[in-house]
Amino acid sequence: MMRRLIALAITAALVGNLPACQEEPEPEDIVLEQARAALAQGRPKQALEKVRALVERTPDDARLQRIYGEALIATGQASLAVWPLTRAMRDPEQVVAAGILLASAQLQGGSEFDAIETATRVIERAPDNHRAYILRSRAHLALNAEEQALADLDRAIELGLQDDTVDFIRIWSLIGLGKIEEAEALLETVNEQAQAEADLNPRRAAEVCAARAQFAAEAGNADVAAERFEECLDGPGIRNPSLVSRAIRFHDSQGHYGQGTDVVRRRFEDDESNLSARVSYTERLAAMGRLDEAEQLLLDATEKQPSAWSALVDFYVASEDFERALGALDKAIEANPRSPDAWFLSRADFLIVLGRVDEAETALAQIKLEPHRAVIEGRLLLARNQPEAAAKRFEEGLVLWPDNADLRYLTANAYERLGQWTRAASHFREAARQEPPHFLSSLAIADIMQGLGDREGRFFVLLRLADGNPQNLEVLEELLDLSRELGQEEQARSLFTRLSRTQGAQGRAVANVARAARTNEGLEHGLEMIDSAGVDLAHPVLFEALALRTKYLVELNRSAEAITQLDGLLSTDLQDPHAAEILSLRGGLAFDDGRLESADADFERALQLAPAHLEAAIGRARTVAALGNDDAARALYLSAVEIEGGIQNHDGPASVAHAHFERDAGDREASKRILRGLLIDRPRNGEAALLLAQILREEEPGGAYSAELLDVARRALLFEQSPEAAELRVLFPDEPKRK
Repeated sequence: MMRRLIALAITAALVGNLPACQEEPEPEDIVLEQARAALAQGRPKQALEKVRALVERTPDDARLQRIYGEALIATGQASLAVWPLTRAMRDPEQVVAAGILLASAQLQGGSEFDAIETATRVIERAPDNHRAYILRSRAHLALNAEEQALADLDRAIELGLQDDTVDFIRIWSLIGLGKIEEAEALLETVNEQAQAEADLNPRRAAEVCAARAQFAAEAGNADVAAERFEECLDGPGIRNPSLVSRAIRFHDSQGHYGQGTDVVRRRFEDDESNLSARVSYTERLAAMGRLDEAEQLLLDATEKQPSAWSALVDFYVASEDFERALGALDKAIEANPRSPDAWFLSRADFLIVLGRVDEAETALAQIKLEPHRAVIEGRLLLARNQPEAAAKRFEEGLVLWPDNADLRYLTANAYERLGQWTRAASHFREAARQEPPHFLSSLAIADIMQGLGDREGRFFVLLRLADGNPQNLEVLEELLDLSRELGQEEQARSLFTRLSRTQGAQGRAVANVARAARTNEGLEHGLEMIDSAGVDLAHPVLFEALALRTKYLVELNRSAEAITQLDGLLSTDLQDPHAAEILSLRGGLAFDDGRLESADADFERALQLAPAHLEAAIGRARTVAALGNDDAARALYLSAVEIEGGIQNHDGPASVAHAHFERDAGDREASKRILRGLLIDRPRNGEAALLLAQILREEEPGGAYSAELLDVARRALLFEQSPEAAELRVLFPDEPKRK
């Protein structure tokens, strides 16, 4: 099964606090007053416990729904609050109070258009409600509608609003309108006031300081911004989460990942008892490949802070070690007798990911909240390959949990398994437009846009994704290539600078510019760009450039030169994984030259050095098949597929290669079975869809084509886009060609 369909809202869910449902013996009015008092006294968890049982017994009570939504927001569950607050607003008496809360929840969930609509309803009923105006102002600003943001801001102030954030709304609105001098003057005034009151209000002083640094960055003065951020972080500023976050984002955006890491480290070392700071540091270490160090920091914390077990769950999920994630979650539940409902959701989800479906169904009994039950029941249906029923159950969950991006992704996944691309795209798009954009949904809608020829839409989606994932090299490189295609040279230069400055990406950067040179000026020029880069291709970080140089030499009929270079590199003292990469590369050249024994020897040696080397595993299976040993080749293909299963977000190369082998060996049924299984987990795999369509078309020579053939043919046309895939267009004579 797919190792990472999704670990659902696991990482988000584990920081939530949704206590299990409890029955309350007291009369409803008493319970309601207790809930209100708990909220007023800053005890939202207790308020949530009190009101939940009442909501379940009297779901049509708008007053209860409003208090329930308020408690959910106060406990960090804004997305869950949307539905009860929407229901509360059906009562005219609750429109204002519930509407203010709902608009706030929608803003937190990145649904700015919905927040504007909700705030407008409140204003229509209560024209003097300044909170509605300020919420609508923030939503307008998030959508770059600065004029409307300022108009609402002015009205809110006129109505008596006193809020520390109003100055920031005005400053960023002025910047968006190009009124830089006016914005800067206001910022300096605000800064003087904040510094004068720093002892009384250190939080505001830090945030204003961060705004000045960010202003310099927006104005293109990166050096000034860096100096200001350093001044801000000196002293108590290092404890301000907003300031620290902005400083990290700034350094990352400049390609100075080490400086961003230094900020994270300093925040952690300032207060090692702060679990949030520890988690941020471990996430940074993990991103740098220092996994053992990161894991140990979290394990150390569990000795005094049992809540660190939930952070370990997230850590293991990030590395797709779901078995250990499940173990850590069980420790967290054991340490917390009032474990949130979301933890039991995550536990059932882990069991599904691990293939322990029957255990997951048993664990479902521990889940009390209906949205959570809908998620797991839908996941169980997907695991049993019932996508139609799964889609229906997920849709029911979305009614209750409309802003959950992971749930939207799952719903879209069910529809794409069914070949219902319009519905799938709708859910992917909704999740991708949230803030921050949902990663897997953004990639999915970008794939669909590419298939439809919508390059501008794909560019926009990937640009948002890259902004929130500055270290994701695949997204960054795709966006860079697309910028060149669209003629956005300034954007392309900026992206290339980011790529070349990212730690470990030098090989990608050299290869990227070489491919661009080849596209624009020909193969020879592409090779020249690699050779003129002045880099040592023996270094592991330059492997992408070495592989591309080898490819170009072969295309230029200079294979001997490529082999000589690889021979020379293999005679040096290479680390095992890098030697395996080069051996696999040389094995591929030997295979293409028909030197099968040499190819087999290289692939076998590569696998001895790196047993999980997927390309070497596929190469060896292909070579053994060419040597005529089908039984051994089949076993090797199965081994390669197993390696593939442990790789995050793989595109199924071993499975497709195995399917090709079975087809060529005469076992078409085995080939179809492999491809159908792959398309369940990878519905957008164009290569698998093409091969399955070709096999089915051979079996259906007449004009009455099966629904399966038409489905996989459409997938191939969307996601493969090769001359072979284009031949399938004859199956759809009534559809116009896409440009």
